[in-house]
Amino acid sequence: MLNGMALREDEILKNGIITCRISYSDKETEKKIDQYIIDNDILIFRDGKIKTQYYHGNHCIVGFPFDEAIKIKNIYNITIDLIRSVLSKREIENLKMGDKITFTSDNNMIGLNCTNKGTVYKVEENNVTILKYRSQKKGWKLSVGQNVTIKKGW
Repeated sequence: MLNGMALREDEILKNGIITCRISYSDKETEKKIDQYIIDNDILIFRDGKIKTQYYHGNHCIVGFPFDEAIKIKNIYNITIDLIRSVLSKREIENLKMGDKITFTSDNNMIGLNCTNKGTVYKVEENNVTILKYRSQKKGWKLSVGQNVTIKKGW
């Protein structure tokens, strides 16, 4: 199973994934969702990695695949929020030095999004360096697996 999980993790990092937080109301629903995760071999993606030991807290799971959440929404009466896009290698490969971009990142522990704009300064295999708008020294380094959505243009 671990070998298959590594292959799936590589595929996710190459192509990206959309994740979300699912919330449910009681322990009985939690047990049913746990069984669904096991039966369908669902991988939870959090903090740039696939988690084999996912975290239940306050009747929710963070990093649940969005497409799977849509499938079970009405079956288990869950709510879906905190929809996030995971930065992929493919998105980084499409950037080149000098591109003007806007990106939204999940920047803090309470789930607020932060939108920034800048210019691509350096593109590497697994990360991209962005210079802050109107700055020559300040910027960000975005890596594959981070919760970041990149759009070209301002």
